[in-house]
Amino acid sequence: MRSLLIIVILFTISSFLFSYATSDVHCVILTRWHMFVTNDISEDITVHVTSRRDDRGNITLPFQATYDWDFCETGQIVYAGQFWWGSKGQIMNLYDTEAWEACNNHKLWVTQHCYWLVRPEGFYIGTQNLPFPNDNWQFKKSWS
Repeated sequence: MRSLLIIVILFTISSFLFSYATSDVHCVILTRWHMFVTNDISEDITVHVTSRRDDRGNITLPFQATYDWDFCETGQIVYAGQFWWGSKGQIMNLYDTEAWEACNNHKLWVTQHCYWLVRPEGFYIGTQNLPFPNDNWQFKKSWS
């Protein structure tokens, strides 16, 4: 009976460990992250978000629109973003160790939030979706 209970617990945990990016993520022992990318450019931009296990496809973001997704942090996930705005482009990590350090509020059992703001001069990361300019936003990368 005890071994059956252990098998059920392990199956349940493994089911949640591999439920990466979906629209309704439930993380049992892992931290849930909710990521946001907001276009603060007065023209449409195109965003393509990928991880090793998840290709979220191309998304066209009009001015002031936000794209968001959730995942369970396993300590190994990296989400990259490719961005296009007219003739400009940029490739960068949206979630990695650096983003974890910038956005983690160090509270247990709560969803962590990480916000990216795309502007004409480049890309900003923040812990809250506050109006720009604001001390919340840290400049990370310019357009190439």
